[in-house]
Amino acid sequence: MVRAGGVRAHTPRGSSEVFAPPAVDAARGRQYDIVAVLGILYHVMDHFRLFRLVQKLRPRLVIVDSEFMLRPGPVIVLQRERTDKDLNAIAQVAGQEKALIGIPSFPAMEAMADALGYRCDWIDWSALPEGHRAAVGDYYRPEHKRRGTCLLRPAKPGKAPRRA
Repeated sequence: MVRAGGVRAHTPRGSSEVFAPPAVDAARGRQYDIVAVLGILYHVMDHFRLFRLVQKLRPRLVIVDSEFMLRPGPVIVLQRERTDKDLNAIAQVAGQEKALIGIPSFPAMEAMADALGYRCDWIDWSALPEGHRAAVGDYYRPEHKRRGTCLLRPAKPGKAPRRA
C-alpha cells in the first residue's frame, strides 16, 4: 500500500499484513491525500474492512489496481491460492498450503465504494493501442477475470466520505 500526502509506502509480504498500517495510522489520526491499493485486493478476503480502514485516513483519492471477476453482479468469487509462492496470500491457519481468497467483480468494487461514500471511476484501458499491450496483457483477458484500475473519490466534492 502506498500513501501520499506525507508520503509513506508499505508493501506487505502477505495479506494479513495489509490491515495493520492503515489501522495504526488511522488510530493516530493521520490523514493522506492519496491512498493506492495496488495488486493486493484479490489476495485478501475482507475487502470491505480494508476500504473502511482506508476511509479513516480521509483520502481525497484512492487508486485501486487489482484483478476483478467478469461477472454481471456485485459478487466476490472465492478461490484458493498457494501459500508457498512469493507475493501470494499467506497461510490463514498454521500449515495451510492454499489460502482462501476472494476476487471481487467490477460491480462489487463499485458497490463497496458507494457504501463508503465514494464515486468509482474506471480507467479505460481499451484506449491503449493493441500493439502496446504486451506488458499489460492481464488488463485485456476476455474471460473469467481481468485486471482493472479505478479511482475512488468522495461522492460529494469537498466532503470527506461517510464513515461506515
